[in-house]
Order: sequence, then structure tokens, then C-alpha cells
Amino acid sequence: MVRHAADAVTASRLLAAPVVVGLLLSDHAHAAFFLFCGAALTDLVDGWLARRLGPTRWGLLLDSAGDKALAGGALLTLWWLGRAPAWLALVLPARDAVVTLGWLWARSRGRTWTPSALAQVGTSFEGTALGILMVPAPWWGVRWPLVGQVLGAEALLLMGGAVLLYLWRGPPPPVTAS
Repeated sequence: MVRHAADAVTASRLLAAPVVVGLLLSDHAHAAFFLFCGAALTDLVDGWLARRLGPTRWGLLLDSAGDKALAGGALLTLWWLGRAPAWLALVLPARDAVVTLGWLWARSRGRTWTPSALAQVGTSFEGTALGILMVPAPWWGVRWPLVGQVLGAEALLLMGGAVLLYLWRGPPPPVTAS
């Protein structure tokens, strides 16, 4: 049972996604922001647990689904509310879809892999951008929506760099799950 602790943490992220969307749609941006930040931090916790206890097959799938549900749901809702630009709402989910399809294709051939450090940094930028875009009120006179857009663009550049490194160097070593 302890071995599945990472899966339980990951499931909490997946369950938080529709709540974040609901909070945003009901104009509770601050509550959505704090829940989003807490849910995003579960990605660090479940990763740490999986490295200590060993990843599970369920966890490898659930982690990706939780990430996509939380980030994708928040981004599309922010776009719907006019807080995120259309280019960001189109490109980030499209990139996620390509990566997911590639992962599923590799998995069907008996391979899985871990994200590169560059991709993980890009994901951090993406999460930071989404958090910033959630709270529309200005803080300290800073135009936060513009900051969020710039961080979103940087996330895309970093993730694009990770894809280029993958194409140049080949896939990282496979991860085995039991």
C-alpha cells in the first residue's frame, strides 16, 4: 500500500483540476490560484515518492493525465475568460497532445521515458505562467497578464528545446514500472 502513495498524491492533482476550473468560472480567482499552486506542487511530491518507492504502471499514466487536466483545464478556462491569449491556449495543449501521442506510441512498443531536465524547467515556467494569469488584479503596479504571457512563451521555447534535444540525442533511458 505504501508503494502506491505517489499514485494517491497524483490522483489528488487530477481531482483538483475540475475544482480549479469551477473556481475560475465562478470568479473565485484567488481560491483557484491557491488550489492550483497546491495541486502543482503535488507533481514534485509524487515524483519524489515515485523515485523512492518505485514508479507503478498506473502512476506513469495517472501523472501525465493529472498534469494535462490541471494545466489544460486552467489554460482553456483562462482563455475562455479572456485572461490568456488564444495563441497560448492553442499551442500549449497542441504540444501536450503531440508529446502524449509520442509517449503512447513509444509505450505501445514497450518503451517509456522520463522528461528531460529542460522539459521539467519548461513545465515549471508553464505552471508559473498559469498561476500568474489566474489573478487578474494588478500587484505592485506590474502588468501580470503580460508577465504570464512572456513566461508561457518561454515555457514553449524550453519545451521546444527539449524536443530538439530528444531528436538529436535520442530518447532518454527507459523507465520500468511494476
